[in-house]
Formats: sequence, structure tokens, C-alpha cells
Amino acid sequence: MRNKKVIHLIFAVLLIPLTVIFYGCGKEKKQESKSLTVVSWGGVFQDAQREAFFKPFAEKFGVEVKEESYSGEYARIEAMVNAKDVKWDVIEVESNFLLSATKKGLLEPMDYKVIDKSKLIETAIHPNGVATIVWATVLAWNKDRLPKGVPPPSSWKDFWDVNKYPGLRGLRKTPRVSLEMALLVDGVTPDKLYPIDVERALKKLDEIKPHISWWTSGADSQQKLVSECVLTNIWNGRAWATLQDGKPVDMTLNQGFLDYDWWVVPKGAKNKKLAMKFIDFASNPEGQIAIANKFGYGPPNKTAFRLMDNKTRKYMPSDPNNLPMLIRFDAQWWAENEAWITEKWNEWLLK
Repeated sequence: MRNKKVIHLIFAVLLIPLTVIFYGCGKEKKQESKSLTVVSWGGVFQDAQREAFFKPFAEKFGVEVKEESYSGEYARIEAMVNAKDVKWDVIEVESNFLLSATKKGLLEPMDYKVIDKSKLIETAIHPNGVATIVWATVLAWNKDRLPKGVPPPSSWKDFWDVNKYPGLRGLRKTPRVSLEMALLVDGVTPDKLYPIDVERALKKLDEIKPHISWWTSGADSQQKLVSECVLTNIWNGRAWATLQDGKPVDMTLNQGFLDYDWWVVPKGAKNKKLAMKFIDFASNPEGQIAIANKFGYGPPNKTAFRLMDNKTRKYMPSDPNNLPMLIRFDAQWWAENEAWITEKWNEWLLK
């Protein structure tokens, strides 16, 4: 009997380290993931992001960065979150989705204890997102098509001046920015653009409607600038790419409409902590400069410009010297009004 008690005691003592090891292993399983899924726009832009952000982050933190691409299918993100089956950790989105997703509670708040917001320009910081690029819709022209002796255009007023600058004008086939351009030319000051007077803007657009060549994609705008139009509104990165290709084009940032793309983390992301580390890493100047040099989109990092040459800085929307001449595109207003405005716009197109 006594021997049995001794045996039981020995067995109990032996169980203690086994129990400790078991629970220790359980804690190890709960450690931070070593994998992160990042989603962006694909193509050459994501190729550049891979070299600027994804690979260096993976090497520095010893993690695997998995990539996916999309074309802004925001309904898919909402479906993931609502189903509590979130496959993506970090996603590049436009301002309109950042704002609407914030309202719907689809995004994790940014952890600004991990993300150093002091290195970012003020307008690149949002409770649920951090800007990854700063871009603008700007006025560009084909130098070979400008009349001899006439100075280059400098504002949207010149875009409307078909006598001074005869020829086709490229214009994106959307009311976004088109209406704001028209109101500026009609005398509305930038601080009074919103809420947009749609009827007034469409009436002003009537003046140049016969001279418009519509574009619907970034590549389309570049093609029209090179082969067809004297002037166009265009995303600054597309104008920059055309300029870098050696084409006879130029642009002005004056009265350009400023907007951002953002890194966000969907609600319920499985690797939220690692996602915040990635966003902080991607906010450093080195990677942002690489993107800016290749695509012309401005870096949100404050110090990046000190490392860039003046020729490049001249075209960057987020350069401190350029920001005062740009107009902030009101994505929030558009998110709330786009549906009914689009109906009016489509009716106007058919007239």
C-alpha cells in the first residue's frame, strides 16, 4: 500500500514538467504570425512595391509576404468582414473606400503606437488609414501641338480657351473633377467649390463639349495626350510616365486636385499586429522615393524630399512647395452625393 502511494507521488511529480511543457507549447502557438497578405493594384505598380516594400520588409522581420492583386472590388472586402472570414491583412484603397468603410465599421483603427505618424505629412494620417501615395488630377499638354509663340497653359481657364489653344481636350468621362474644373473657370474660388452647383458646372461644360475627347483609363489618357489632344486632364503619375518616355509633353500642378491612396487593415484581419509594422515600414522615405521616381506619385513621408533631386520634386504633389497650389478633392462629399450626380451627368452626356 505504501509502495503504491510512493508510486503515485512519483507519477504526480513527473506530470508537473509535462504540464508546464504542454502549456508552454500552447503559448508558442499563439505567438505573432510570420506571414502577411498584402493586396494592391497589380501590374508594374505592384512590381515596384514588391522591390520597395514587400521584399525589404520580409527580409528585415523574417516573415513571408504573400501578395494578391485586385481592381478595387471593395464589395469583396465588405463581404469578407461581414462573414468574419478575412483573407487579407493590408490593402491599398482609394479615399472614397476609406471613408465609406470607416462609416460602416469595416476597418481596424491604425495603431499609432506602432506607426510613427510624426514622419508623415498631416493630411496623410487618418484614424483608419495611412496614405501610401499622394496624387493629383492635373493639366497636361502636348508641346508640339501648342500654337507657335503661345505660352504653355497654366490653369483650367486655359483649358476652356479654345481660341488660344485650338484642338481637342482630353477629359475623363466622369463628373468627378470635371465639375470642379468647370466651376473654377466660372469664377468659384477653391474654398467654395463644395457643395457643387451641378447645374452651373454642366452649363459651363457645354462651352467646350464639342472639343472634348473622352478618356476612361490612365493608359487612354496618355495615348490621347501623345497622339490626339492638345490639352488633357490626367493623373499626374500618367503625365510623369509619358514625360519619362521622352514624349513632348509637360504639365502644371497649379489647380490640380489632390487625393491619396491609403493602406488599410480590414476588420478582423488575422495578422493585425504585423500589418501595423508593415504600414510603419512602408512609411519610411527610401521605399516611397523609389515609387515616386518611377511613377511620379508624391511620397507622404516628410523627409523624403530631402533625398530627391529638384527636377523630380518639381512634379511631386506632396512637395511642400507644390501643396499650396493644389486643391483638396472632397472624397467625403462625393461619397455622399455621387449616385444622384452620376444620373444627371449621364443625362447631360446624351444631350
